[in-house]
Amino acid sequence: MSRRSLLRGWAGPSAPIGAYISEDTKKTLEAYRSQPDLILEHANHEEDTSRGGYAHRQLFELVQNSADALAGSNGGRICIRLTSEYLYCADEGKPVDEAGVRALKSSHMSSKRGTAEIGRFGLGFKSVIRVTDCPEFFSRSGSFKFDRDESIRLIRAVVSSSERYPILRLPVAIDPAQAVQDDPALHEFMSWATNIVRLPLKPRSRSHEILKQQITAFPQEFLLFVNHVSHLIMEIGNKVVRTFSLNLQGQISVLKDGKDESQWLVVNDEHRLSEEAKSDRRSLDDIDNIQVSWAIPINRLDSTGHFWAFFPTMTTSPLPGILNAPWKTNEDRQNLLRGVYNDELIDFSASLAAKTITKLRTKADPARHLDALPRRSEPGDSEHFSRLRSELYRQLQDYETCPDQKGDLIRVEDALYPPKELTDSIDIDLFTSWAAYRYKPVEWLHIRALTRNRLARLEFLYRSYLENHMQQSPGFSTSIPRQSIAKWLEALALHAKSAKRKDEPNWQELAIEASTAAIQTAVLIDERIRNRYDKLGSIIFTSQGKWVIPDPNKVFLSEALVPHHGTETTHPHLCSDPKTLQSLKQLGLQYLSPEVAVKALISDISSDDIRHWGDDDWVHLWDQIRSIDQAKAAKLIKDNLNEHSQWSRKDWHDLLHVHTVSNRWFPLSKTLLPGSIVPRDGSRDSDVAVDLDFHDIDVSLLQKLGATETPVSRYTLSSDRYFQFLRSCRTKFIQEVSQNPSNRTPQRGKLRF
Repeated sequence: MSRRSLLRGWAGPSAPIGAYISEDTKKTLEAYRSQPDLILEHANHEEDTSRGGYAHRQLFELVQNSADALAGSNGGRICIRLTSEYLYCADEGKPVDEAGVRALKSSHMSSKRGTAEIGRFGLGFKSVIRVTDCPEFFSRSGSFKFDRDESIRLIRAVVSSSERYPILRLPVAIDPAQAVQDDPALHEFMSWATNIVRLPLKPRSRSHEILKQQITAFPQEFLLFVNHVSHLIMEIGNKVVRTFSLNLQGQISVLKDGKDESQWLVVNDEHRLSEEAKSDRRSLDDIDNIQVSWAIPINRLDSTGHFWAFFPTMTTSPLPGILNAPWKTNEDRQNLLRGVYNDELIDFSASLAAKTITKLRTKADPARHLDALPRRSEPGDSEHFSRLRSELYRQLQDYETCPDQKGDLIRVEDALYPPKELTDSIDIDLFTSWAAYRYKPVEWLHIRALTRNRLARLEFLYRSYLENHMQQSPGFSTSIPRQSIAKWLEALALHAKSAKRKDEPNWQELAIEASTAAIQTAVLIDERIRNRYDKLGSIIFTSQGKWVIPDPNKVFLSEALVPHHGTETTHPHLCSDPKTLQSLKQLGLQYLSPEVAVKALISDISSDDIRHWGDDDWVHLWDQIRSIDQAKAAKLIKDNLNEHSQWSRKDWHDLLHVHTVSNRWFPLSKTLLPGSIVPRDGSRDSDVAVDLDFHDIDVSLLQKLGATETPVSRYTLSSDRYFQFLRSCRTKFIQEVSQNPSNRTPQRGKLRF
């Protein structure tokens, strides 16, 4: 494009903007003449702005002014170029008008009042004087510049001396045709841009380095809040170093920075300020409906967030990503201030997050939204951080946030939570096995929620629920109630048990399937825990149609041998599956061999279950004993009965019963073999004489167990019989003494024999 045709769209100094600038400069100089103190005041203000919080925000301020110029458009580009001599910022926005010139040269007189545009106070542009002494502004409506030397010359013409001089108060109209002659870059930008800021860099300064660092560090997330900026390009020299773009794919915003790509969910809502909040906002703010935006990084939900006022502040947020709003900040926009205005926006932000956060879950991960919930409070958290965290957890009580086994959401207090012993060190294979059963109960917490961080977030939710809904007493637990391992495993059998109650024809098949799932899950539990088989619950479906705990002493793998009193065998279908059979063996279950059967029966008679034993049970025990070599049988009986008698506090001779001539069963300790003391024919002492017709093949074994024909000297009486004797002595003595009315009844515990 020729220079002549290029310049047809660019107004010269004689345009209305040029005339306005000339007239306004005269008025400013007259003001300085009448009030010389304004010179130093304006100079100090510019110096403070450029060296204070805005010292490293030149790029931010130029880009935000270009973005505001594009506001209301269908999308336009902004281009930043840094050369050894200049920094350029070009955009396709609205041309500058008189109000725009006034905003650039003044402060707190922005034309953007009553709008939602980013820069509304006219302060940021003054930051450029840190890197330039002569900022230039080219616009199709008119071009002008600020020049340090020219400003000093003009001011000295009306006021002879001053300590310092302002730069950005006296714009001078310039001719774009003249400026473009020696600047190919400016010529290039004029071919497409509407506005161009050109900053001649200060010589022998760090200006180039400062701006290069800002280009490198510029946050790409800026584009998330300015949909009217379609492209933001940053160049150093003739090389494009960064290119930002934003594309919408459904509800997801795809942000690109060169080859890097990130996905964001951006949600917006408007809040109408209360009268109290209006009174606390900045004097130049006159927007009553405030837009709050939350940009959520889809793949970084557990990252620390920040509050933004269109550019980052230093105030961290408990929510991941960016919480963007026109927050009330200090002058450099680095930190949020305290007050009703910000408090009200924070409470509204909590409401926005509460109704948005569950949208982050997916079908594959229905608990993903839990990652976005705030962490625990820590020392150093700001007041704004803590307020938003507390308010969000409070408001979430009105929402269903806890994923159940189907992936649907239920209230946190309605869910059932797995045992703490199993989640202290989470074994995902264990929970995957449990969740793989097709008829698992749905109200249990979803497996994808079983991570340390997600469980911690649910703890916060539950604690918040209790604080808001329950009256707590001292010592009241605020932790999520965990279910026992037994209930967790037994939950897999609930569907099958229900089918049996309803008399469904396939209830047994369902029971076998449920028991298989529970067994294969139980075996994955840490061995130190599962060795306590009583904690595993009734998960074994037996051939008798019962549900029992995997007690190796009472439950046996199904085989030809038929179980007897106190014992069960697993359903044959459980053992027919190799994986389930292996799991059963790992749980300690064995086939019901004679030795195992005797051990099981001994365990049974050592407990209170002996009271329920009948004649058939004792016959069955002795039948099993006779299947074993007598030497092995004697050792097995002694060892196991001794072991059980230690905790049952019963002598093992009192536990093992033998058949007597009277056709009754008595403890071995209360019987004698027929001989010189008791006759075999039962003519007397038939309850004492061992029945040799029944025990004819057991005599040698009985002798090994201590049976004799006569009493044995130095024989240790069992404590049970000894104390029975003492009780009878006391009772008889008290009865005899009590027959004499003159005697007092003795105290039983003080009688000694």
